[in-house]
Amino acid sequence: MDGLEAIFGIGATGAACVTSRIREWSVRAILVLGAAIHLAPVTGFAGADALARLYGQRFDDPTTLLLLQHRALLFGLIGAPLLIALKQRSWRLPALIIAITSVVGFLLLYGLSAAQPLAAITRVFWIDAAVLPFLLVAWALETKRASEGAR
Repeated sequence: MDGLEAIFGIGATGAACVTSRIREWSVRAILVLGAAIHLAPVTGFAGADALARLYGQRFDDPTTLLLLQHRALLFGLIGAPLLIALKQRSWRLPALIIAITSVVGFLLLYGLSAAQPLAAITRVFWIDAAVLPFLLVAWALETKRASEGAR
């Protein structure tokens, strides 16, 4: 009798069902978390005022403004697949891989940067550092589910 069977007084089939539901709920919660974090900067697409609210600093240089607006758009392209993956299981692993790559890439760039970052950028670093383990757990759970489904 495994732990779930003992706790819930259910047989092996019921325990597998509970485990499957917990795994599904966990992955969905992490997808929502990842989407929320990646979609938050999308408001910067609206322009200089929105970017100033996001980062606590004005970006009046047209080139910098253009790059930050493009960054906002790209975050939408990371966050949207995470939301789609809530309903489309086939999107989950690719969406998680993209989100993990984005987060790890930013953490590495931040760590290697010689610049003194804005406080808002440091906050992004800590948010990304906090969400990375959750994204990795969701990736592991989905990888396990996919391999179990292949049997």
